[in-house]
Amino acid sequence: MGSSIKNSIGVKIKIPNYVIKQRIDRGGFGFVYKAVEVEEGRGAYGKVIAVKIPAPEEKGEFEREARIALTFNHRNVVKVYDFLKINNEVAMIMEYLGEKDLNKIIHDHHYYDYETLLYLCREVAKGLYYIHKQGIIHRDVKPNNILVSEDLKKVKITDFGFAHPPKRWWQKEIRGGTQTYASPEQKKREKLDTRSDIYSFGKVMFTLFARKLKRNERHFNPPGSMYSVIGFVKGQIPEKIEKVVMRAIRKRREKRYASMEELINDLNQC
Repeated sequence: MGSSIKNSIGVKIKIPNYVIKQRIDRGGFGFVYKAVEVEEGRGAYGKVIAVKIPAPEEKGEFEREARIALTFNHRNVVKVYDFLKINNEVAMIMEYLGEKDLNKIIHDHHYYDYETLLYLCREVAKGLYYIHKQGIIHRDVKPNNILVSEDLKKVKITDFGFAHPPKRWWQKEIRGGTQTYASPEQKKREKLDTRSDIYSFGKVMFTLFARKLKRNERHFNPPGSMYSVIGFVKGQIPEKIEKVVMRAIRKRREKRYASMEELINDLNQC
């Protein structure tokens, strides 16, 4: 039992045990659908590779993403339930959290109090700390890859298409990431470590506080001043958060936090 969806060239793909409800988004390696598992009635993501292909390199990266994500079990990382191979197609069945992500929050018309934004940052930080403890560099930490429930209580990191696991898993190094949030060493295509993710997370924190803090809490903000996502502008966010961000986004990685644990310790003092 299940339902069918069409890939990018119009070929129907049947997903067994899941009823497809609607397409939600297009991810880095395929489309994202909202689905319901037939047996358990559990909401789930069904992520199917967008296939014009099969291009071996794209399917391989998608399969690597599933292999990485299936090992994770943390409240701040999206849970992957299953990875399916259907004829010449692949699908990843993931936890369904809703359609809101941090990018949508950044671009909506609402503003939030300091504690709410701080809570979101702390939750992301805990998820990133967990990922790093598993020996993984995410390599694409950005608002679009941080899912948030409608009540803002659940915050989960997703999309491991560019993630870098320990080399014993495979030899090919995956390049990628989003330029706006990428670290200087990532843009230069240098060898990366977890401090690259720390830099990207610092940019995410800055963007969130610069864009979404309630105006009546902006006593620190000089009148008429502007923020920049790419270039950090001092004085645009609360001083305590600013200190964390400034250290996270230092150009030289040895000047940044050495680990997410160290960053979290400072974030807990904010």
